[in-house]
Amino acid sequence: VSPVDLKEGYLTYTTNKYCLNLYETPSRIKFILNTDIHAQGIRELLHQIYTQVYVENVVYNPLCQLDKPIESELFAAKLDEVVKQSSAFTSRPA
Repeated sequence: VSPVDLKEGYLTYTTNKYCLNLYETPSRIKFILNTDIHAQGIRELLHQIYTQVYVENVVYNPLCQLDKPIESELFAAKLDEVVKQSSAFTSRPA
């Protein structure tokens, strides 16, 4: 159970060509993802990126400075893995 409703902090802006998805965490960190207008499960994906990738590989890493760009190869690899396993990535129309 998440202490924050996923609908809180989530915003989308859709045009006829793309959808801009914004997830803002309670600590005001923003995750933005541009997707196809038909992509599904983006809210959950952004929340998963925050909890399973950012928190686990940046916040809990004493070598990462929170006010600096993320340069961790582990972060990049985990982000790639999470996105590629998401339904938004695997269910793209041909």
